[in-house]
Amino acid sequence: MHPGSARDGHAPSGMFPRSWKPASPPPASKRRRTFLEEADERAQQALPVEFESDLRQTVLRRLLADAPPPGAAFDLDSILSGVSYRAMLENLFGGSDPLEVPPVPVLCRSYEESLMRQPMAGEQPCVLDQNCECMLIDRRAPFVGVELRLPGDPEGRQMCVLCSRMVTQKCFYDMCCLGRPPPGVIQRYGNIFGQPGEYSVECMLVCPPSFGLASMPLPAMSHQRNRYSVVVQGGVKSLVQHRVGHEDFHSPSSTGAA
Repeated sequence: MHPGSARDGHAPSGMFPRSWKPASPPPASKRRRTFLEEADERAQQALPVEFESDLRQTVLRRLLADAPPPGAAFDLDSILSGVSYRAMLENLFGGSDPLEVPPVPVLCRSYEESLMRQPMAGEQPCVLDQNCECMLIDRRAPFVGVELRLPGDPEGRQMCVLCSRMVTQKCFYDMCCLGRPPPGVIQRYGNIFGQPGEYSVECMLVCPPSFGLASMPLPAMSHQRNRYSVVVQGGVKSLVQHRVGHEDFHSPSSTGAA
């Protein structure tokens, strides 16, 4: 048997070079950096030189300036974790203020449904005319919906309920895919939800907290064509909504039942 073979319990000589050393264990995991530490590091590339050393203080000053009065709850860490770095920089050095809520009206379900129909005498049709969403619900019974007029609307025809929902939903998905809010309000109005007779929260579009409130301050009902059907009453075509109500997703409480 050759000396130094594996049979005597030792590795054969020459298997490892004389300078070989076992690999050192991997270093311990580093502490996760905070938002402000990452912001300081990125500031050298994201901001002009005059802002490099003062980014941390500027962020804190802006947040503390909008802080609630003494005695009210104020969790700085939770605010920083809910605001994206890009949105924070745009808020500090230009752009719209995400803390300023635009005046957006709120409509209840019954009022919306009263306008999901053809225009009556003296009413105007949807501004999209033959491209109106109401034309696409039932190909056998197409119609152009009546315009939805809201306080503060400019002169001229406006979109109907369905087209207003459609435009808001397209902008909402664009905002989520691009990862940043658009420079303006994407909704004409908001909706009530979570109450009997109103919409269910499962059907609502809700702006992510990191985008602020400047683009979509209120939840809005989503748009899905298979949730509508066309009915004719008194010669007037109208729409009925299906499985959008609070009661459709939340059964009544059984408390006190036998």
